[in-house]
Amino acid sequence: MRVNPLLKKTVTKAENLLKRLKADVRNTGSTPIDDHLNRCLECVERVNSMANITHSQKEWAKQRIFKVYFTLQDYRGTERQDDLNRESNLETMSPLIDKAIVETYESRYVGHYASISYNGLVKVSGDDPDHFWDRKLAVKKNPVTELNECEYTFKQTPEEWREEMKKQKEEILCAVNVERK
Repeated sequence: MRVNPLLKKTVTKAENLLKRLKADVRNTGSTPIDDHLNRCLECVERVNSMANITHSQKEWAKQRIFKVYFTLQDYRGTERQDDLNRESNLETMSPLIDKAIVETYESRYVGHYASISYNGLVKVSGDDPDHFWDRKLAVKKNPVTELNECEYTFKQTPEEWREEMKKQKEEILCAVNVERK
């Protein structure tokens, strides 16, 4: 059976989780088993959503991925909770959120896209340089160029488009019903 390269890559990614488990245990003495299980399930979802793959190929891939999944479920070593998917109470995070919002509007971020994430909130006190932002180019003034005015005709709004699609659908259904009778 010839296997699609994307399908093989997805299966390999799932099978490599066992190697990653062994490496985690060797390096840290524990492993985030729930994250590995979730990654296996993500691989199964990815296989299910693939188009232009035969049913037998999908079954082959899911069988191999679930073999890894059940092996991970039987793991009896020490496991740890990873900090990446941790949930926190919003009230305990509000001072950090306020501080992060204030820092995003400071002058050193002028012209820079600032976002707030969990990792950003934790690292609020640190000053991470942005290697992609060039202050010299930001200060450089370019002359404003005016474009010729052109008239733009507006297309349909989404509501108008939905109404027109509804009318077309009704016309087609009426035509089909007339042909059947």
